[in-house]
Amino acid sequence: MSALVRSVRVMSDGRRNRKMKQARRDARRAKKRRVDAVPEPPPDDRSLISFAMENPWGLLMFASEKVEAAKPDPFSNWRSDQRTSVDFGHLLQNFLNAPHSESALLVALFSELLDDQELQQRYRVALDAYQGPLPPWVAGLREVEVHRAVRHSYVLGDFDELWIGARLADGREATCVIRMEHLEDSEIVDADLWVDAIDIHVRRSSNADFTTVDMSLADARAWIERSLQQKFVFRKTATWPGCRPLVRWLVGHMPGGRRRVPVVGFGMGIG
Repeated sequence: MSALVRSVRVMSDGRRNRKMKQARRDARRAKKRRVDAVPEPPPDDRSLISFAMENPWGLLMFASEKVEAAKPDPFSNWRSDQRTSVDFGHLLQNFLNAPHSESALLVALFSELLDDQELQQRYRVALDAYQGPLPPWVAGLREVEVHRAVRHSYVLGDFDELWIGARLADGREATCVIRMEHLEDSEIVDADLWVDAIDIHVRRSSNADFTTVDMSLADARAWIERSLQQKFVFRKTATWPGCRPLVRWLVGHMPGGRRRVPVVGFGMGIG
């Protein structure tokens, strides 16, 4: 628990405090396993196609980080890390001037993950005009299927994880994990990717300090979209907010329909 969280609410129950610390240690250990599961992309584009065939979700994560890094960061002067951003207009022009399979692959990824609608449309028009080959999962990115949502909650209610199961056009699955803390409001404090099926993690979730239940895709979408409205990310992790474009993309493929999202406070779950 961060100093900010401790300053908001001091736990008086010693046993409760110890259980919460243990839960966070378990979450950090799991976090390391999840980050290690996502491979790094190759240092150059000579093997990009083969990498895409072997590690589609790793490449999507990489592209998401590039999209996020290009956004203005109001706290950049106070952060120790330096973000390397992509000039997406220049990248698109290079593709139009000399299209080839590697650049087409990147254009396909960014055409899904960009949230600048005008630029995204330009990417999609350029991609639709491309006549060369693409890996099947890349050609079918617009048909990604989000098929299951699970709520993994700490029993004391101060944080939840939403697990979102997704499947690419070639059948390969992954689980997007969105961690929310409930103080004055529900804030996304971390998100990352498990490169395997959500059903595997549900079967393994047997910790007595957590409950794991299915929820409707519409409800999960409403929860996540509400939390994504936060304007600034104060706390950064190895994968957050780098995977925020990937989260938004997956959420966009979930059905809507939830009319109301309850407001929660510290120590309460979202009803």
